Amino acid sequence: MTVLSRCLKTKMSTKETVYNYLVNHKNEYISGSKLAKELGVSRNAIWKAIKSLEMEGVSFSAVPNKGYMISENVELLTCEEVKKHIRNDRIRVEVFESVDSTNNRIKEKAQAGEDEGLLYIAKEQTKGRGRMNRKFSSPKGSGVYFSLLLRPNLPANKTLYITTIAAVSVAMAVEKITGKTSEIKWVNDVLINDKKVCGILTEGAISMENGNFDYAVVGIGINVREPEGGFPEEIKDIAGSVIEKDEDLPEFIRARIVAETINNFMDFYEKLPEKGFLEEYRKRFKMTGKDVYVIEGNHRGGISVDEIISEFGDSLKVVKVLGIDDDLGLIVEGNGKREVLRSGEVSIRRK
Repeated sequence: MTVLSRCLKTKMSTKETVYNYLVNHKNEYISGSKLAKELGVSRNAIWKAIKSLEMEGVSFSAVPNKGYMISENVELLTCEEVKKHIRNDRIRVEVFESVDSTNNRIKEKAQAGEDEGLLYIAKEQTKGRGRMNRKFSSPKGSGVYFSLLLRPNLPANKTLYITTIAAVSVAMAVEKITGKTSEIKWVNDVLINDKKVCGILTEGAISMENGNFDYAVVGIGINVREPEGGFPEEIKDIAGSVIEKDEDLPEFIRARIVAETINNFMDFYEKLPEKGFLEEYRKRFKMTGKDVYVIEGNHRGGISVDEIISEFGDSLKVVKVLGIDDDLGLIVEGNGKREVLRSGEVSIRRK
């Protein structure tokens, strides 16, 4: 687990200064000697900064006697690039090249007493997980995967609040940065063009004294673009990406999506009793009026919702969705009976 960058200091490093200078002069070559003079450092320090940035994925055009020019399509993912877009001073950022799971790493910090606000970001997860311990595909180069440590004054049975805030926050961030319309499927699937572009997993520990969270970790994985070679066979029919293959990649999109998601999340989270997220959730909720299959309880691992429907469809409960209540329950009606679902999964019934 290699830490690429930490934003735990206030003084800007030479690497950050060089990076910012070249971004601000993106369409021109800047010589190493000019950089050294402008920034007040040695030529050797400039060379080391350039090499460090290249290791983090920044590409340059380098021409003898002319200098360096940063590439047109800048997609740097460092804590500095994320942090400069984050409004909340309590957020502490660390970026990793690869981890098993950002949730796992944050939980270790939580158990050791780390304060709320620690944000871990990874370019790749080798053991990413979703709900019901399903594997969450987290390849390098196509997505961004991050987890935030919280210590909410919230009963354990209100976990849906955190998960729902996360879904709304991702949807709003994607819409702001790309201009695309997103929808949400209960509970937390963020969809673009009916394809799932985001996975969310909330985990935590409960205080035995009062039944509230001791800590909670909300993990978010976003498919920014389709992986090279396409999505894995088992999810290719349901997974999508924020940016399509034929679209240009917006500059700094991964860093900006993370930062804007965290901005939205903290705005709602810090005013949790007001439930400001609920209106935004309902605006994007795509299931009202739909007939859905209800899949209750945990089903066996490794089987998809579509496989369950194919195998058990005739025996699954089918209900019509009427809406979302104020505690995020799914209001449904079937066989003349109205009820509110608080757990399980639902899948829109295809006619």
